[in-house]
Amino acid sequence: MTTWEPLPPELEPLPNFAAFILREIGLVPPDGAPTKQQLGILDWMQNGPDRQITIGFRGVAKSTMAAIYASWRLMRDPINEKILIPSNTQEKAVEITTQMLNWFQNIELLQCLAPRPDGRSSAKNFDVGPVIPGRDQAPSVRACGILSSALTGKRCSCAIPDDIETLNNSITPLKQERLANAVTELEQIILPDEGQLLPRQIMFLGTPHLETSLYLELSRRRGYAVRLRRLPRSADPGRGRSGPVAGGRTHGPGAVRVR
Repeated sequence: MTTWEPLPPELEPLPNFAAFILREIGLVPPDGAPTKQQLGILDWMQNGPDRQITIGFRGVAKSTMAAIYASWRLMRDPINEKILIPSNTQEKAVEITTQMLNWFQNIELLQCLAPRPDGRSSAKNFDVGPVIPGRDQAPSVRACGILSSALTGKRCSCAIPDDIETLNNSITPLKQERLANAVTELEQIILPDEGQLLPRQIMFLGTPHLETSLYLELSRRRGYAVRLRRLPRSADPGRGRSGPVAGGRTHGPGAVRVR
C-alpha cells in the first residue's frame, strides 16, 4: 500500500488539483483545464458558505466536480474526513463513489487513498488507506439513497447531496414532505466544528423540477445560498441568459447568486 503524503504545493489549490484529475482521466487534453463553469462550481464549493446549493443543468459535470472536491478533501485530511454522498437512489450515489475508487486505484498520486485489503472497500462505504480498519464507526466515504434508512446513524464532515430531487420523489405534497424530512436529517448527522482543518459543509447539487422545488425552499426558509450554473452560450438553448432563480433572493442569507 502506498504511504500517504500531503499534496505537492502546486496541487494544493483546488483548481490545479481538478485540472490534474481531469487530465489523468482523459476528460481534457494534457495541457487542458476545467471549464469556466466547472471552476466556478469548485470555487463555490471551496470558498462559498457552509450551507450551499449549486443549480446546474446537464453538461456542467456536477457529479464529477463533486467527486473531485471529495477526493481533494480526503487528500488534505484523510484521517478525519467523512464524506457522505446521498442521491435520489443509492445506485446513483454509488456511481460517484465508484468513480472515486477508480481514481484511487489507478492514479498514482491518489493510490495512497485506496482502501486496505482488510478494511471497508465497497463502493457503498469504504475507508481510505491511511485509516486503520475498525478505528471509526463512520467510513471515509459513504453512498446512499436520500430516502434510505442508511442515511441515519453515521456522522459525516461533508455531505454532498447530488440530484436528490426528481419528479418521481417530489411530484406530490406528501412526497415533498418526506424528502424535506430526509434533508433535515442531514443537519443532525453533520459533525460539529472542532477546530478541524476543513469546514463542515452541506452542499447540494441539483436541478429544480417544480416551482415548489426543495432547493428553493432551502434557500427561502433555511438560509442556504444558491448559485445557478448555466451551459456556455454555444451550448445553452437560452443563449447564456442568466437571472435569479424564481422566487429566490439575490443577496443576503439564502441569496441566489448567478454567475
